[in-house]
Amino acid sequence: MAMDMPPIQFSVQNNVKIIRAADNGRQTARKRSAFAELIIDKNKEDEILEILHKRIDGRKGKDIGVVLAAAVYTYHLLTRTPTETEFREEFENIQKCSWRSISEWLKKPTKAGDLRPDICEVVLEI
Repeated sequence: MAMDMPPIQFSVQNNVKIIRAADNGRQTARKRSAFAELIIDKNKEDEILEILHKRIDGRKGKDIGVVLAAAVYTYHLLTRTPTETEFREEFENIQKCSWRSISEWLKKPTKAGDLRPDICEVVLEI
């Protein structure tokens, strides 16, 4: 028999995400990552982070760069491309690779429709 989970509410105060479980009102606090600050739609922050983790964790180089570029330029989920520090703080479960191999795929296209085909094909189900 599946147990219904109570809804979870959250708010952000002074860069700390306050999470409240609806059943007992307990609160837990979790510091938001600098990467999370780049997400445009704050209401879908957790959902977007979960999707990005599914697409990035365990991968390296080009695979990561293509997903990040799609998140910024195609789907407009992030305000800008992340710095190496912002990225590594959030995504710890990646294969060992250099930031250079990732960032080569993060260059802003010079004109509309100038994205690499690999980036256009990435589907982030949101």
